[in-house]
Amino acid sequence: MRNLMMKSPSISLCMIVKNEERCLERCLNSVQNIVSEIIIVDTGSTDRTIEIAKQFTDKIYSFEWINDFSAARNFALDHATGEYILHLDADEYLYEGTECLQEELDKSYYFLRIRNELGQGRAQTHLFVRLFRNQPSMRYEGKLHEQINLDTNGHLPFGFMDCVIYHDGYMDEVVKDKNKSKRNMDIIKAAIKTSPTSFNYYNLGLQYVHEKNYKEAVEAFKKSFSLANNQTFTPRMLILLFNSLLELKQYKQAMDVAADSTLLYPDSPNMEYGLGNVYQKMGFAEDAKLCFERCLEIGEEAGVQEYNHEEGSGSFLANSKLCEVFLEEGDREKAQQYFLAAVKEAPDLLYLVKLFADLNPNVNGKDFLASMLKIFPFSNPIKIRQYMSVLYDRRHIATYELIKCYHVNIEPEIQTWVDMVEHNYDLAAKRWEQITELKPFAKRDLLMLSFIRNEFLIARFKGDFGLREKEWKWWKKFIEQGIDDGTELSGDSEELWTWLCGDIVQLQEFEWLEKLVNNTNNAKLRYLIAKELSNRGFVELALEIIVESKHQKDNKLIYTLVSHILMQLGQFDDAIYYAEQVYKIENSYNNAYVLLSLLQKAGSLDRGESLLNNLKTNGIKSRWLDGLVS
Repeated sequence: MRNLMMKSPSISLCMIVKNEERCLERCLNSVQNIVSEIIIVDTGSTDRTIEIAKQFTDKIYSFEWINDFSAARNFALDHATGEYILHLDADEYLYEGTECLQEELDKSYYFLRIRNELGQGRAQTHLFVRLFRNQPSMRYEGKLHEQINLDTNGHLPFGFMDCVIYHDGYMDEVVKDKNKSKRNMDIIKAAIKTSPTSFNYYNLGLQYVHEKNYKEAVEAFKKSFSLANNQTFTPRMLILLFNSLLELKQYKQAMDVAADSTLLYPDSPNMEYGLGNVYQKMGFAEDAKLCFERCLEIGEEAGVQEYNHEEGSGSFLANSKLCEVFLEEGDREKAQQYFLAAVKEAPDLLYLVKLFADLNPNVNGKDFLASMLKIFPFSNPIKIRQYMSVLYDRRHIATYELIKCYHVNIEPEIQTWVDMVEHNYDLAAKRWEQITELKPFAKRDLLMLSFIRNEFLIARFKGDFGLREKEWKWWKKFIEQGIDDGTELSGDSEELWTWLCGDIVQLQEFEWLEKLVNNTNNAKLRYLIAKELSNRGFVELALEIIVESKHQKDNKLIYTLVSHILMQLGQFDDAIYYAEQVYKIENSYNNAYVLLSLLQKAGSLDRGESLLNNLKTNGIKSRWLDGLVS
């Protein structure tokens, strides 16, 4: 057994575990020379968890699981002898500020900051009572997401400790491994039957969000707010509520909740960032900019002081979002400024690699990689592999240069893409003959190879594409003969077409692009080609390809894209004309907003009175509009 250096006051680490061999040793190593004893309560491990625990302590106890986390935790407390209790989960570990735990402690309980790793450089933090006196009143309550009852102990002196607990259990791959969703749902539903509190309904909403059941999540969060609306978890609950409404495409409701939430919490960068996201999803660019600028004005430090905080909402995330919005408007100079601010603050944020690619759509692979080396850390093979994954997901040509430069080991499917970049199409086809299972990420590569070779190679994996027989025949005829027979295509086929167009444009194989364009007069398919060209900076070429449709539904999309491209080119009169056509097809507040924004940019706001009335009538909550009216 490893030695533990005694400290005064004494601290007992109390843990409940089950099948935690992945991370338990890391956790227990982090408390060496800090705690005086380690209490491990096992609820039924079948892996090496107990074997690992025995290397650190002999105080290991079994507890029969009864679907109640508080019962298991309180069982651990019953065995603790230290003056204070430290609560850690196995997928957590002490990292920063551990010296605070070795100093004199004079409060009844302490809030510690937990940093939840979300992957790809993203993280959320929250404050939680994790250190408290070992006394009878300090006991856990709640069958799920258990916590010390602060209603009972709120009168006791408490403090905030500059000690950070790192947690990686929210990372996607870890969540999938645990597969505990059904268990948690059963627990929380049972808890609500006996204790229908605001906190329990909040936890129910959380569970529905994890299951992507956003409709039920909305109802649970609304119920939680109706029962109590000034809890430590209320701000996060409101953010989850309007994000769930966004997922349901209930944009107006999401905007209303988010705007009202910023009034409740006016100095929260998290709320402003959330509202900005809502506006951005709605296409309300002017308001999105105001929100993200407000985030920077409030600052990151204000967010750190909140009980729940998304790292970067007052700094690098807000800067990256401003980069997005200005890039969407075609203002690359401003977009570049915000990108550089973001990457300076968070060089490990993988999303910024994607943003960098959007900022430099036409740079060749070698030059792009050379620029990346100046901006992003290439510190280890894991980081390089992550960059490759981000770039390959976009089929960016720099993926090829990175693979070759750093000799990255790649899957056979990715190797077929490399072969296509090198124009070794026969070799790519031979490799595909050896592949027996079509992985979802590789569908687009096999489709592109089929198109290049005029050979229906995807036929081997017909079931994986899940298309109607009529569409399957359309693809066969188009690939082998270059004939578009006018068959109406589903959303699934349009997604495949978008992949094909985008991957060809990304590689700048304009001979194949010309073949695509010449083989169809379908306005919707040409629109999808033009959209991919526009996304990658070839806006003039996009305008040459796009044609009007016989269907107004498609023309709404076509005119919107044309107006957007013309705005980027600074041709505001023409951009306004097409935005007006969109508004005639669909007299909605979204289209009214976009048109009004164009009129303002063109200095023609006097033409927008009826649009302002439309937006007022619809009760749109917009600071930008309020500024126009005043």
